[in-house]
Amino acid sequence: MSRHPKHKKQKLQQINFAHLPGPAHRTHLTTIYTYYQEDGKTAIRASQLVVSPLAVDESPEDGDKFEESGQEDFLLVDPEVLSMEPDAQAQKRKQTLGSFPLMAWVPECVTFLDELLRLEGRGDYASQVACISCKAGAPLFQCKDCWCMELYCSDCCIELHLRLPFHHVEQWVDMHFTRVTLKSLGLRLQLGHTVGDHCCNPKCAFGDEFVVIDTNGIHDVALDFCGCRTAQTHVKQLLCACLFPATIFNPKTAATFEVLEN
Repeated sequence: MSRHPKHKKQKLQQINFAHLPGPAHRTHLTTIYTYYQEDGKTAIRASQLVVSPLAVDESPEDGDKFEESGQEDFLLVDPEVLSMEPDAQAQKRKQTLGSFPLMAWVPECVTFLDELLRLEGRGDYASQVACISCKAGAPLFQCKDCWCMELYCSDCCIELHLRLPFHHVEQWVDMHFTRVTLKSLGLRLQLGHTVGDHCCNPKCAFGDEFVVIDTNGIHDVALDFCGCRTAQTHVKQLLCACLFPATIFNPKTAATFEVLEN
């Protein structure tokens, strides 16, 4: 006879994931990661824990109702007794540092920070003394929307943005960059003609103020309508330039077609 008192012991549950029990016996699989140092390197150990809630007993008085305790109890199931397929049991998955991309990135964190701080300044052009295009003007202007990060003088910057009038440009002032508009540099948008063509009778927008709403922001631009004898109406000139006017009477605001499509 056993010397121990007779009582039922809580046995570990054996779970077959191919035949999970009903919702009342639903199990939860939790992965616990442990970080430790081994031979001067950071290593990661992953262990899995299966948690199974206790079944909810059916009330003998009300067969169609269930009583739930105020505190939810869980049974911890030993992961070593899990019923698995023979393939999975024979070959355990090997955890590598590639399984944790953030841990692989940590050693390169300083590299990212250094490069971001360097690009806050003049970057590769810190010692540049002349415009990279004309080789004469002061290299003070940089476009934040263009893919390249070269520095140009004001004239070359305008020339480069005749077909990109809604880009953001910054000027190097007192050891830092500050936002400026292409309008302040002298760029004017001429409607009714192809880019670069001269209009013999340009008519500036009302008050020489015009606002264009684009996908990358709101831009103050200097815009001229064509006043030639064969010129179209202001509204049609804007539409031909893929600009949707806010009004048909002396328009001073327009949105690009790209904004409307998005």
